[in-house]
Amino acid sequence: MVKGAPPALADKGRISSRAMLIGVATGIGAGLSYGVAQVMGRYVTTELAPAQVAVVYNVAFGILGMGIVAARHLPRDIKGPRRSLVFISLSGFAGSVGLLFLYLALSVAPISLVSPVAAVVPLFSLVMSYIFLRSIERVTLRTVLGALAVVAGVVLIVIGG
Repeated sequence: MVKGAPPALADKGRISSRAMLIGVATGIGAGLSYGVAQVMGRYVTTELAPAQVAVVYNVAFGILGMGIVAARHLPRDIKGPRRSLVFISLSGFAGSVGLLFLYLALSVAPISLVSPVAAVVPLFSLVMSYIFLRSIERVTLRTVLGALAVVAGVVLIVIGG
């Protein structure tokens, strides 16, 4: 059992089939949401507003929407360990900076180029999870090869673009 791991990963980093299914389904949902956001971001940054303004609105409405969704949990969670709030804050900042870079890219380049290039997220995530999350994440050779395949696909798109 991995100490401090979520129940789905409690058995030496192995994930239950239910957790795997939920992870894949919500991952697809995230991909769909990000795809819609990129199309809208491309339109907004080329037709309506500068990238920086678009990001401010995006983040503000994201906070409003997620605030409504999470409202019942906020009083309990805000009293959590301060260390958790630091990591959540850093995550939010990194996500906002990533969104700014994405919108800046979409303001000058076609989505058919920007979207695949932005899809190198798995490569960075794997490296950072290997460095920072060794106790709760297992990075396998198969996972590394999959991430490299994503990067190879991006290279092919950029070269062929």
